[in-house]
Amino acid sequence: MRLIFTLLVVAAALFVWLTSASLAPVVASHFGASGTANGFMPRAAYLSLMLPLVVLVPILVAASGQLARFFPASLVNLPNREYWLAPERRASTASQLGRLALFPASVLLLFLCFVHWQVVQANLSPSKQLTPGPFWAGLVLFAVAVGAWLVVLHRRFSRVR
Repeated sequence: MRLIFTLLVVAAALFVWLTSASLAPVVASHFGASGTANGFMPRAAYLSLMLPLVVLVPILVAASGQLARFFPASLVNLPNREYWLAPERRASTASQLGRLALFPASVLLLFLCFVHWQVVQANLSPSKQLTPGPFWAGLVLFAVAVGAWLVVLHRRFSRVR
């Protein structure tokens, strides 16, 4: 799964880099709820913001599970925290959290690529208008996927073995 996530990160970085080349020198980068552009920035600034956002934020999410082994237990929000973070189980729990964190990290990566693609498409239109329907649908799908993951996470750690 880590290999797949790594390949997704590389593909996402290439996707953002290559599709940004089609943007005009000034990019409509922020849109109101109706899809009307209300913020603009130079293409280089957009790429300097979007590329690290698409790559680094999902990597931080993926790493968050493994970081549980270093954080004080009070900073780790898990059902039955005392049980799962007991010294004899802490490394195993962090490993499980690390594997489980790859799913929301991947979903976030795909969602951020989708948002970037929506921005590219909006900038290719003469009106610089973002089509709100697909954006909201993507946002709902993202929220449903993360919600489902939270249910799985909660169920996994609610059981004490």
